[in-house]
Amino acid sequence: ASNKYLLAGHRCHELTGVFKEDGTDVSADFQLTVEVDPTWGTDVSYAQYTGSGTFDDPFVLVNVKGKPAAGGGLIENPVDALTDLISSHTAMTYDTGDMENIKEIMTGRNYKIAVVIDDRQTLEQVLMNFCISFDCDYYIQKGNHVVIAMLDWTFLTPAGYFDRDQVVDFQIDEQSEDIRNKTYYKYRYHPAQKTFSQTRVYSKQDSIDNWGEFLATNEPLELTYVADDVTALDVAQR
Repeated sequence: ASNKYLLAGHRCHELTGVFKEDGTDVSADFQLTVEVDPTWGTDVSYAQYTGSGTFDDPFVLVNVKGKPAAGGGLIENPVDALTDLISSHTAMTYDTGDMENIKEIMTGRNYKIAVVIDDRQTLEQVLMNFCISFDCDYYIQKGNHVVIAMLDWTFLTPAGYFDRDQVVDFQIDEQSEDIRNKTYYKYRYHPAQKTFSQTRVYSKQDSIDNWGEFLATNEPLELTYVADDVTALDVAQR
């Protein structure tokens, strides 16, 4: 339709910025509108031009807060976003109890998700990028049953304790190729520009002082689904 730009195939929470291709801010002339698609019978969100005159740019760049939660607010917990997506695929299932356990871990770490998912991606691709971004694993069992696995550090306990009076001699043999004490990580992905706006480095300086510098990988850790500093740093540290 004229002066109307498609945002998403679902209801969006809030429109926070609209820009022309050259970067001109035209947010004041746009508002979020939601309509029911006559073909699919589902909500579709648009950036609707409400200014005076004609606005005929072929496309606009938009900042938007995505899908709202059922009880209001914004879906930000990674597990909530994932289960909402799986639920929209009738062929896929998941165990509510298992997902709640993973959600509890991510909530305790203040993890948030921020991502644009288009219809060119398969659910398997989404699961892979999800697990890279939040340092977990996924499995698809019989019947297309999705399982997410994540280590909960709160249940880890040491095998033993020693104080300086008890230790007479102590030695650890470790191969240098097993050591990782520095990593570059990227986050806050811009889907239109296909770039990350944040690239940072995390280092364990005490390990570098002892062993020398060993990069985690030759390529940066790309956290495609992460936009906030807290989540990105925590994943890089782990």
